[in-house]
Amino acid sequence: MPSIIFDIGGVLVRDIWEPLCFGPGGIAEKYNLPIERFSDFANAINVEYAKTSLERTGTWQEAEHACWSRIIAEFAQYFPADITPNDLIEMTDDFIHPLNQEDIIHIIHALKKKGTKVGICSDMSSFLYARITKKLHLEDLIGAEHIIVSYNVGELKMDGFHMFESITKALGVPSQDCIFFDDREVNIQKADEFGIDAVLVPASSPETSYAIRSVLLAKELL
Repeated sequence: MPSIIFDIGGVLVRDIWEPLCFGPGGIAEKYNLPIERFSDFANAINVEYAKTSLERTGTWQEAEHACWSRIIAEFAQYFPADITPNDLIEMTDDFIHPLNQEDIIHIIHALKKKGTKVGICSDMSSFLYARITKKLHLEDLIGAEHIIVSYNVGELKMDGFHMFESITKALGVPSQDCIFFDDREVNIQKADEFGIDAVLVPASSPETSYAIRSVLLAKELL
């Protein structure tokens, strides 16, 4: 029986970083930041923290504070003089939204009831992961031992095979016995190269859980 692996952002929850930084009601809009320059800087710092372990940053709270402090310093001329990292941190939870939460939870419970191993393999910083886990109880749902996040590995899924090696090792299964759901083509291609049956699903869409359910039904896993 195949093991099932999910990405987080865009698959289990709506994407967070892009809407938080660039979407309606997000940081760029609220503070009238120069969108092209801010996009380049924010995306680069997001990747940096998604590949940086807590051994280098301290606690996830310290990493989060440092991240937003750097953004404030870089765009100080646009932010109010009295802004603090906490002002931006407080916006984060407002952008954490599950995708069809009841359906996703039902799918995961149904898989586990049939004895299917379920895991997570996701590119994410320590602080975004901590906030998602706290709000949506992912570790209770999946099991912390079956969750691999890039900040603990030091590279993204697109960078090589370490993320996929880590999740298959955590699940105790070979790559050919896994099905992986992700919303980014580059991650699908890398998983395919590693030997995982990778399925591209719509990103942050009401159709995401439907696509997952359809694949699992077709493979008689639900």
